[in-house]
Amino acid sequence: MKQAPFRILSFDIECQGRQGFFPDAKEDPVIQIANIVTIQGEKHSFVRNIFMLGGCLPISGAEVFNFDDEKELLLKWSEFLREVDVDILTGYNIANFDIPYLLNRAKTLKVGDKFSMWGRIRNQCAKMRETTFSSSAYVVEMKFFERGTSEGSTLAFSLSLFHFV
Repeated sequence: MKQAPFRILSFDIECQGRQGFFPDAKEDPVIQIANIVTIQGEKHSFVRNIFMLGGCLPISGAEVFNFDDEKELLLKWSEFLREVDVDILTGYNIANFDIPYLLNRAKTLKVGDKFSMWGRIRNQCAKMRETTFSSSAYVVEMKFFERGTSEGSTLAFSLSLFHFV
């Protein structure tokens, strides 16, 4: 039996941090979310877009969505995520930064419940979960992003393994 190919979203966010400080979701806005959607096994993406706060000039090869309001940017990106209905979310450090930042920023802007409906089951919010397993030789730290599917499947996770010497 042949399995349908996975639909994969690779994304990255940019924040407007305060000079000298690491971005904080309670204070610093999300100013850009860049996205590429591909089908497993295909050579080219079928979606390339950027959600921009405050706008920008056209970008060759990408559709640019400009927003004057950060809440609207976040809600439209969440709507986009539901529409493309991806199986896998990927990106550099998304489990440790991008996903928690987006969820916390939406909560700060008081649109968290509406924004975090990323799953395939209605009225189930996406959430981050951390767990640690340890033995006499190892400590394993894991961060999971759950997107509200009937199986509670994990879409992104970060795994750190530490060996005690």
